[in-house]
Amino acid sequence: FMFIAVTCLTLIIKIKNLGIDVLPSVTNFLLLFLPHQGPNAEQVVAAAIKDGVYLRNAGNMGSQLGDHAIRVAIKSSNKNKRIISAIKSALSQ
Repeated sequence: FMFIAVTCLTLIIKIKNLGIDVLPSVTNFLLLFLPHQGPNAEQVVAAAIKDGVYLRNAGNMGSQLGDHAIRVAIKSSNKNKRIISAIKSALSQ
């Protein structure tokens, strides 16, 4: 359990360092809100797919989440690094 908690916390910190808001979670995924001045969820998800990283556009889950919401599954440390890299790359486009 401790390993999962540390992995989750590490992922949250790295995502927040990108300027992204993260909702706390007790599940194996996180809900992210991208900065409104940057690309929307659809654009970030499409860019991440090109890097072989699959994220979910959470705006499709409910209109109240808006078009800058993404759901990210918490994975292994190596896969989480790929997630961070893909999001960072997508935000810089």
